[in-house]
Amino acid sequence: WGMQLPIQSQSTLYVSEWEKRASVDEMAAIAVAADAAGCFYLGVCDHTAIPARLVDAMGSVWYHTIAMLGWLAGFTKRTRLLSHVVTLSQRHPLRAAKEFSTLDRLSHGRLVIGVGVGHVAEELDVLNGPGSFAQRGKRGDEAIEALMKCLEEEAATHEGSCWRFSGMHIGPRAVQEPRPPVWIGGSSPAALRRVAAYGDGWLPQGTPRSALYEQIQRIRELRHEFRNDAWLDIG
Repeated sequence: WGMQLPIQSQSTLYVSEWEKRASVDEMAAIAVAADAAGCFYLGVCDHTAIPARLVDAMGSVWYHTIAMLGWLAGFTKRTRLLSHVVTLSQRHPLRAAKEFSTLDRLSHGRLVIGVGVGHVAEELDVLNGPGSFAQRGKRGDEAIEALMKCLEEEAATHEGSCWRFSGMHIGPRAVQEPRPPVWIGGSSPAALRRVAAYGDGWLPQGTPRSALYEQIQRIRELRHEFRNDAWLDIG
């Protein structure tokens, strides 16, 4: 079993009243207790900035994902540390690879990289330029491909429509080989195809329990088509 760490994201859609009053010390205590209880992963969400039109629904308190996971790595021992999920297209692949490789090294190989394409139009367009939200699927696919290359090779080469680089070395290297696992979030038809094409695991987003079996079977069918196997971890 795994869990999203309370307090670190405070969307009004799910935040409890006690979380609004909780401190960083209480967040640490929860993480330590979960680690001792055998929690498989602790998840940390990702949003940089919330537009005014969504603050009533999403709130504005979203602790920084990479900083949080690095903090958790310092005092947990066994639980996996999951970005649930990072909007990968907002980061240059070299920057993302540096962050994730460092996290995996700091946690002695406990990182699980959860990624998604994002759902807040203003956030994507402000951070990546006008029109980025409309291109989030294409941009997200390329970001995943480029990140995987950078995690597997110290000086990867990538020639895409969004990013181009070669001969740029990244260290320290991740502990896990050939790289930390990448789990992909989302439950739309496009997301399921992305999971099948690239992912080591799936993080459903809003899928009712009654629909899980059908969607898992669909991912496995597509994975067999794309990669000739049907293995899948479910978050």
